[in-house]
Amino acid sequence: MYTVKRIIDGDVSGFESANWTIGRNGLKPGKTFQDAVAYSRTPTPMDPCDLPATGVLTLGDVKSAAMERLDTGGIEVQGESNILSASTAYEISGVTVIPGGGRNDEDLVLVGAVPGTREVTEALGVVVTTRINEDQMHEVQYDFVYPGMQVYITDRFGNTVESLR
Repeated sequence: MYTVKRIIDGDVSGFESANWTIGRNGLKPGKTFQDAVAYSRTPTPMDPCDLPATGVLTLGDVKSAAMERLDTGGIEVQGESNILSASTAYEISGVTVIPGGGRNDEDLVLVGAVPGTREVTEALGVVVTTRINEDQMHEVQYDFVYPGMQVYITDRFGNTVESLR
């Protein structure tokens, strides 16, 4: 078991994961990073009434709620919205993929956003973890790591085996 420790704006969070992958960005981005960027641009369209209990919004949800302009990967929402703050820019923080979890057994792709202005292509990389969710479905989580953020992965003895900063 590994511990994934994230430091974002001085806040430290961590969780355990049996497996992980780091996809790095750079002159030649890794395939995992490229996959995460592609997923961030092709979320599963959802009816806002069908929002998951986790509160994760897709880009389609944001677009429906704002009924205005949407820039993928650095989401800018203008107009009235009861889901996201009006006139606040949002950046993609992560993507959750549930293989076969969507309609007609298609992959369900959910995108999370936080206030910010960075494009996903500005990220240093992504940390990918997998788990079995409460519906007993396989779930893949891609967390974007932007400049100023730090991620450390440690083994069971507390030794750092990988980092992204």
